[in-house]
Amino acid sequence: MLLEVGVVSLFLNAFNVLIGFILRSFTSWFTDIKEKEELGKKTELLELEMIKLKLDPHFLFNTINNIDVLIETDPEKASEYVFKLSSILRFYLYKASDSVINLSDELKYIHEYVELQKIRTSNLEFVNLTINGDPANKKIAPMVFIPFIENAFKHSLDKKTNAIVINIEILHDVVHFQCKNKKNLFIDEHSEAKGLGDSLIKNRLKLIYGDNYHINVNDSEKEYLVDLKIPV
Repeated sequence: MLLEVGVVSLFLNAFNVLIGFILRSFTSWFTDIKEKEELGKKTELLELEMIKLKLDPHFLFNTINNIDVLIETDPEKASEYVFKLSSILRFYLYKASDSVINLSDELKYIHEYVELQKIRTSNLEFVNLTINGDPANKKIAPMVFIPFIENAFKHSLDKKTNAIVINIEILHDVVHFQCKNKKNLFIDEHSEAKGLGDSLIKNRLKLIYGDNYHINVNDSEKEYLVDLKIPV
């Protein structure tokens, strides 16, 4: 009888140890899973936030080189472009890391970015930028539109045509953004013209605005069109 009690007691102790081991293992596994999920989320957030902090080195170097040429031929124009480039760099340093900024600041950045891109061509019709409406007292997340505009320039290398059309309409509580560019069909897939992928840009919009925005992308053989509406 005593032997039986001892065996039962030993069995119960072993069972308790096993249950404790299983519970500790499960807890450790669950904690690891949660930590990996949190790390994955933080990595995704960091990746998406890096979009708005990404200063295209090709744009920067090309702009500096073009200004350098202008210093010899048109010093006054070169000075104007240096001022615009300085304004863009200040935007990156002091505005791009904010969660929201004034819509007027975002539009100023877009305007100066487009003007600096125009230095690279004598064709005044290469890009057409139109902004309608009053941006006063309206806020927006920084760098929401510019990735689409950057990609438009990177994929429209033929500067002899009217290749890019950008329309921004400011309504009561919505900004309607449209960017259309003709494609250069001979872009090398390894060239600087690849730009940021649509999925990454859309993920950032989802992160910022949830379901409170609308985007439509029409990607045809010869033309690329982005139609985006976001609240302000």
